[in-house]
Amino acid sequence: MNGDWLHWAAAAVLGGVVGASELISRYKDEPGAAIRSWPAIVYLAINAAASESIRYSEAKQDRFGAGQTRRNAALTLARAGSFPEARDWAQSALRDFEACENADQEAGIRRSGESTGP
Repeated sequence: MNGDWLHWAAAAVLGGVVGASELISRYKDEPGAAIRSWPAIVYLAINAAASESIRYSEAKQDRFGAGQTRRNAALTLARAGSFPEARDWAQSALRDFEACENADQEAGIRRSGESTGP
């Protein structure tokens, strides 16, 4: 049996736990209520899904793909009004893009047919 599911589960759980700890530390007066709200559930789901997608991209040594996932998470969080979190994700995406030797070529290839911007 292939152990890939374990890596997937670990990345998703870790992403969710990190998101929950961020919410709990920010809303110390009522941490339980903070993680049970709909916006928090969406935030935790984004963290879990993005963590898995980034893990997959990095396993394929696709730094540009990992940066794109982080960029998409930043845009989603910014649209939801979570600006500090969006900034953190955007800064991580920028580091990925800067580390990619041919990011300008990758952007041209991957953006063909895609809409850019919000």
